Amino acid sequence: MPAAVDPFAQTRRPNGAVPCRSVEPAATGGTGALRFSPVPPGPATPADAPAQAARPSMALLDLATCVAVRRDAATGEAAIEVYDERLLEFARAHGPLFARAPLARPAPDAPLGPDAPLDEARSLWASAAIVANLAVVAQECANGALPLAGAESALGNLVHLRVHGSDAGEGLDLYSVSRPASADYAAWLDAPLFVRREQEPRTGRLHYGFVLPGPKGGLDAVVASFGHEITAPDWHLLLRALELDAAGAERVRDQLVAAGHDVSGSAGELAGELVSEATPLRAGDLGALAALVRTLVAAHLRDARIDVFATGGETGYFSFGSLLSWLWYDFSHDLASVRVKYCARCGRGFSVAGHRGPERNYCSAACRNAAHNRRSSARRDDIRSGFLERGASVDELARAHFPDLGEQDARDAVRAVLSSWPALKHAVDEAIERDGWGAPLLRRCAEQGLDLLRLLPSRRRAQLRALRGQGGR
Repeated sequence: MPAAVDPFAQTRRPNGAVPCRSVEPAATGGTGALRFSPVPPGPATPADAPAQAARPSMALLDLATCVAVRRDAATGEAAIEVYDERLLEFARAHGPLFARAPLARPAPDAPLGPDAPLDEARSLWASAAIVANLAVVAQECANGALPLAGAESALGNLVHLRVHGSDAGEGLDLYSVSRPASADYAAWLDAPLFVRREQEPRTGRLHYGFVLPGPKGGLDAVVASFGHEITAPDWHLLLRALELDAAGAERVRDQLVAAGHDVSGSAGELAGELVSEATPLRAGDLGALAALVRTLVAAHLRDARIDVFATGGETGYFSFGSLLSWLWYDFSHDLASVRVKYCARCGRGFSVAGHRGPERNYCSAACRNAAHNRRSSARRDDIRSGFLERGASVDELARAHFPDLGEQDARDAVRAVLSSWPALKHAVDEAIERDGWGAPLLRRCAEQGLDLLRLLPSRRRAQLRALRGQGGR
C-alpha cells in the first residue's frame, strides 16, 4: 500500500495511537463503522508525555477477545462470532487502529484532518480482532495452556497436511488456517506475502511462514516445515501445495529471492501428482504453531520503523505509524505468558498474561461484584429456608455457610441474615396473633439468639414493653 501523508502527524503518539475525544458506532454507505473524533493539536504533544517503562501491556489479547471462534463439527469450518459492543469498548479505550487513508475515511462532509471525525469500517476492525484471536489461541496451544487434543477445535479450521510428490522425495508438513478478512485488511498486509524463515532449535526443522489470500476470500496463515535445507524440487512442491496462481507464485518467489534465499533453480513444474494426507496434531507440531504466531506478528509490523534518536518510553527505539502494528509488537514481547481465561459469570475472555497474585475468575469488577451478590443472595435464601422450613439451628447454618469464619462470627452472620428477614417478621407476628406471647416460633427465635427487637413490628414492641412493665412475660 503506498505511503500517504499522515494527517495526524502532530498528535500521533510513538505507539501509533491517535487521542480521541469520543468514539461512536456509525453507518456509512450502508455499512457499519466506528466514528472517531480526534483531539485537535494543542500545546501538549506526544513528546511531552512522561516516559514509561518498556513492558508488554498485551492489549492485543483484549482485541482478540472481541470475537469467539468455534469449529463446526459437521463442516470443519470456523464459525466466528464478533461482539460489536466489545469492539466499541476497545475503540473507546485505545482509539483508531490506523487513522490514515485509505483505511480511515473522512466522516461525511468533512475532510480527513487532525481535528475532523474519521471512520474506520467495522469489517476492518472485525478482521483485526479475528486475526488477533487466531494468534492468541495458537500461542496458547504452543505454550501448553490449551490441551493438544482440543487445539484443532480451538483454532477452528486448522489443517495439518503431510505433502509429497508421487514420484518420491521426503516432502513437507503444511500447517494452514483460514480466517475471513476484509479486502482493506488483506491489502494492508500485502498478501500474498512470504514473511519469515526460521529454524526450530529443538528439532532443527526449517519453518517458512506465509500470509496468503484465501481461496474464498479472507486470509490463510501458512507454515511449511521441512526436515532439511530445501532444494529446487522442494520449491516446486511448496508452490503447488500453496495453490498460488502464476502471478502469486512469481511474487512469492521474488520475495524469497529478495530475502536472500536461493530459489533460482525453482522455475518449472513439479513432475507427477501432488499427494497430501491430513494428520492430527501431535506434540512435535507445537514448534510449527509457534512459528505460525511469529509469522503473523512479523506480517503486522508494516508500520514499525527504527528511530535511533528515541528517548525511551514504551516503544524503545521504534516508532509506529499505526496502533495496530504497535499492538502486535507489544504482544511479541512475552509470548510465553500468553493466556486467556473466561469469565465465570458472563463467559467473556480476558487476558491473564503476566498476572500475579490470586487467580482471577472474572473479567471485570462489575462481574466479580455481580457474582458475589448472586452467591450472597443464594446463601441468604438457603439460610432463611433452612431455618424456617427445615428447622435448622443457627449453629448448623453457621457451619454450613460460613466455614471460613470463627464460630461466633459465623453465628452472628446467620443471626443478622435471619433478623432482617421480612418474611420471618410476618411469621412471628402471625404466630403471636395466633398463639400469644408463648408462641413456639417466637420462643425458638429467642433461644437461637435472634434480635427480637428487629423481628417485632413497632406495635408488638410497644405491647412487649407494656407487658414487661406489668411484670408480664
